[in-house]
Amino acid sequence: MKADQRIFGEIYDESKSHRITLVYDETSRGGYDFLRIDWHTLRDNEWRIHHTLSQDAFSKNSNEQIWVSDIHSFDPETANCILKIAEGEKQLDVGHISYIYSWRIWDIKDNKEVKLIKVCENIWEGPILLEKVEHTEHAS
Repeated sequence: MKADQRIFGEIYDESKSHRITLVYDETSRGGYDFLRIDWHTLRDNEWRIHHTLSQDAFSKNSNEQIWVSDIHSFDPETANCILKIAEGEKQLDVGHISYIYSWRIWDIKDNKEVKLIKVCENIWEGPILLEKVEHTEHAS
């Protein structure tokens, strides 16, 4: 990982043989922007990247400015993650952008939303009362 990149979230599946990392990149403004989600698998006692979902790929089908804000749980059998998603106005030249945060089940391999779980009342709302991704939740 490059020096200007930071892991802002890390979760493991129940077997501890799959790990998801939420990677952000330092900006010239002194903050951080979502860069990618990395899915690692443990093989021969070494973590190896199994799949990566970049910000460009994640946001390409959206009419809004969208990124991953947080991660909650992961099921390697379905590639489904519970993610906190931030969405805002696409026009970056506007002085003020309002963002809406929501928790969703997202297939990180096929890069598609499986289910909206709930819209957050504020930016800090955590995954209270959210269940871990169930093996029965499959992308349709």
